[in-house]
Amino acid sequence: MNAEKQKILEMLQDGKISAAEATQLLDALEDKPHTSTVNVTSGGKKLRVKVDGNIEDDQKIKVDVAVPMALGRMVDSILESCIPTAAREAMEEQGIDISGIKLGEILDTMESLDEDIVSADIDHEDTKMKVRIYVG
Repeated sequence: MNAEKQKILEMLQDGKISAAEATQLLDALEDKPHTSTVNVTSGGKKLRVKVDGNIEDDQKIKVDVAVPMALGRMVDSILESCIPTAAREAMEEQGIDISGIKLGEILDTMESLDEDIVSADIDHEDTKMKVRIYVG
């Protein structure tokens, strides 16, 4: 993340600007020419979710989603600053500490697994389905 975006997010987190103002500033940054880009669609590992099966009345279900792991790591640095203060306070009252969520660490763990994160075969009445979540 470039320094300008980081500064805008810090100002938002510190309450110096509103979410609407931060959005306007970030949009304005997007309008100027970029000196470098990050390609999150080619190469690298992806978090993959696949669902294949049938439900009642022979309705087929097929899902195949791939999300670049690099995209998740980019979210890690801005996750906390994007949550409004009131929402953060409400979560803290419920014992949820958003600053403790480190998406990058979760992704690192998932990426290091040599097995599926989720692998399920569902066979219940008229429903037969395979669900697989993995990094590949």
